[in-house]
Order: sequence, then structure tokens, then C-alpha cells
Amino acid sequence: RPLILKRYPNGIEESFFYQHNFEELPSFAIGYQDGSEQYIVCNNLATLLYMVNLGAIAQNPWHSRIDHSDRPDYIVFDLDPGDVSYDMVCEVAQAIKTVLDDLKLHAYPKTSGASGMHVLLPLRREYSYEQAADFALLIANVVQQKNPEIVTLERALKTRPKKMVYLDTLQNAEGKTASSVWSVRERPGAPVSV
Repeated sequence: RPLILKRYPNGIEESFFYQHNFEELPSFAIGYQDGSEQYIVCNNLATLLYMVNLGAIAQNPWHSRIDHSDRPDYIVFDLDPGDVSYDMVCEVAQAIKTVLDDLKLHAYPKTSGASGMHVLLPLRREYSYEQAADFALLIANVVQQKNPEIVTLERALKTRPKKMVYLDTLQNAEGKTASSVWSVRERPGAPVSV
């Protein structure tokens, strides 16, 4: 999968930047060309160590693979807790599961390595990013309608209701990423997304 690197060249207490384009890559690394940008693809230990040496702590892969870059193979429901307990995040994840179970679809929870949770829904690589994002939003709307006391779809922090979990589906657009499974996060204690 192409990666977007979130680089902390001076440690997690200092500023960071996102790197999409690699003009040059070492001989052991694979690049993926998308328009004018060349993304790095991590498929071996040498590339992983190279990325670590660049100060890229978390791995943030595309939802698609390089052989069908326009066809995601999963949807991400990103649960942002704001100021609520992790128990409420789990409750929202269960609400998503209930809606997907009714459709006979099986999703999987993944801790984000931060304060939230991701729910991953595998897809056959038949659908475009736009179709996947539209479907994710439909599911999110159903979950919010069935759980209006704990789920919000309001993105803006200023107008987001307090004590609710934000159910974010915007990470399903083409070019967006979410932390990878087993990825270390750039936080004190180096938590891991699992």
C-alpha cells in the first residue's frame, strides 16, 4: 500500500509534517507513482528502518493496494471520543456492529493507538473510493439515527455536541489514510494501534 508519512524529525515534542512525495528512494524501497507524486511502499525491513530513520513513527497506508489503487479494500469508521469515556466509544462501535450485522456484513474493531477506535469493514475490490465513502456515510447516518444520544456526525468542534462520540467517515475519501494495524503512534509511551 502507498504510505503517507507523518514525520517528526526532532521527536514527538517538536513540529511534524506529512510527506507524500519522494523524489528519490533508496534502491531497496518501492515507489508508487500517482500523478506527479511518488509514494513510498513498505514491503521489507530495510524500508521500515529507512522510514524510522526519517522520523516517521506511524505508518499511514492508503485503503487500497498498488495493483488496484482506485479500489479500496476496506472502509474505516473513525470514532473520535472528544471528552467521553472509552466505554462510550465501545458502545458506538457495538452500534456500528449491530447495523452491519443486520446487513450480514462483518467488521472488525481496531484501536487507533490514541484515544479513539477504528471499525474496519473489508470490501471486495470492486468499488470506487467514492462508492465506499458514500456507503460509509449511509451506515453512519443509520447509526446516528438509532443512537442520537451518543453519536454525532458534526465535524466542526465548535458546533459538535458535548459528551458524544464523533463518527467520522471522511477518512474514506481517496488519498486519505488511517493508522495501520501494529503501527506505533507518536504519543508518550508509544501506544500501538491493534
